[in-house]
Amino acid sequence: MAVNGSAIQYKTKQDIVYTQLYDEIVSGGHLPGERLDLNEIAARYGTSRTPVREAMWRLESDGLITVAPHRGFVVSNLPVEEIAELYHIRAVLEGLASRLAAGRLSSEEASALRAHLEEMQTCLDGGECQSINTLNLPFHEIIFAAAKSPLLYRYISSLYAATARYRVLTTTWPGRAREIVAEHRALAEAIIAGDAGEAERIARLHQENNARTVIAVAHSLGETPLQTLTASEPATGASHTGTHSPVH
Repeated sequence: MAVNGSAIQYKTKQDIVYTQLYDEIVSGGHLPGERLDLNEIAARYGTSRTPVREAMWRLESDGLITVAPHRGFVVSNLPVEEIAELYHIRAVLEGLASRLAAGRLSSEEASALRAHLEEMQTCLDGGECQSINTLNLPFHEIIFAAAKSPLLYRYISSLYAATARYRVLTTTWPGRAREIVAEHRALAEAIIAGDAGEAERIARLHQENNARTVIAVAHSLGETPLQTLTASEPATGASHTGTHSPVH
């Protein structure tokens, strides 16, 4: 019985360490190339190195960390090709969701969308750029739900989760937080006005801009060389700073 109880406890510790480290990495708590110290992590969670090491191997299997010679476990580099592909697909699907949502918002949903925008603006004005990320999902979920396509919603949700690791990087790039708020505002206005074509255009552009920003951040951190994405025109009302590629 003691052996079984120990096995259950061991598994629980491994799962806890895995989940916490996974969340820390995808939220940007650990940057690409950062070394993860087994002893420090074990001490933090009050456990031995064994469950931490097993959790690390799981994270390595997820592609979030790698084993570097003479360094041990480090947060993996940002795969530029994967970033571009994920955001290109999101651009298409979220563009469709925005087109379908145009003109379908109830007065309550429209008010909620505007409320989220004002919260984002308050965060921006207060210099709390990272807080905009917290408000991002509630804002977009209103649009996704208004599209009234459960299958589309499911696909978008999956991709949204897949880009969680990169999303936090967007507001770290100079001027991007202000652009994000401007793009959200333009998107909300188009959807509320029932302009399906404009809503789709802005939604697609928004994700292309996010891709460009994340790739620029990855490049600045010494990751895979910056690659050129398909050109897009600026969103209505977006204030481009010119701090990253002319085409976002």
